[in-house]
Amino acid sequence: MNRSTTSSLFSLPIIPRVGILVGSLVFISLFFPSGLQFDYSYSLGNKWLYDDLKAPFSFPLLKMDQDLEKEKKEVLADLTPYFRIDSAVLKTQILRLEEQLNAQTWFSSISEEEKDQVLALSKDILNVVYQKGLIEDTGLEADPQTIELMNGPMDIGQRSVDELYTSKRALQYLIDQIYDSSLNSDISADLLRVLEDLLRLPNVFFDETLTEQMKNRALTAISPYLGKIDEGQVIVRRGQIIDKMIFNTLNSYKLKYSEQINQNKNGLLIYLGYFLLTLS
Repeated sequence: MNRSTTSSLFSLPIIPRVGILVGSLVFISLFFPSGLQFDYSYSLGNKWLYDDLKAPFSFPLLKMDQDLEKEKKEVLADLTPYFRIDSAVLKTQILRLEEQLNAQTWFSSISEEEKDQVLALSKDILNVVYQKGLIEDTGLEADPQTIELMNGPMDIGQRSVDELYTSKRALQYLIDQIYDSSLNSDISADLLRVLEDLLRLPNVFFDETLTEQMKNRALTAISPYLGKIDEGQVIVRRGQIIDKMIFNTLNSYKLKYSEQINQNKNGLLIYLGYFLLTLS
């Protein structure tokens, strides 16, 4: 529409201008498909009261809600939680060991040979436990049997929890090693208290953020579609009982219809917007 035509329109009285606008809208609407309203009423377990319904176009068949929820639960049940091993903990704990022993009166009073024996035994115990991995108590609803273990950015693979030390297994290992040693009972009891305190700090930690990311990725990968209904395929016949499968197919068909209606409405609104901009 050129400038002179626009000026002519705006020079008209208000009623003719409104009439031209309404007439233009009616004309534009003729270019959009009609009959897209979903005029069927149906319910599960009842008969289909209309003529045979065939798909006017192909559309995806949605999974039934209960099947989709079941699949999600199965995926989450199979999801392996992610943990991280902190290799710096061992070095920190050995430094703490030396500091705590030097602060003990009983350690200062024993012979140099006994001190060397205590240090060697203590470091061996810490090395074994932390190199294998001391897992924290996760507080999860169910203790995992298998975990995915990360070391920094590197995934070092799945580990059975039985391969790691829990706090209880670490304590039992500590007791066995100390009382199987040649240390006398007094030194053994004192050393047990020091090492028991040190082994309260785990070096394998639950990574909630990464686990949540992997959970969301696994759920996103689940397809909401069961299959496809082809154009011309019979959806339901007159008088047929609407079972769960037919009900689900009708819902999928209705959803696709609604999408088409919205697309057509949006197209009309956009066209109208350009039209009004032109008039302005």
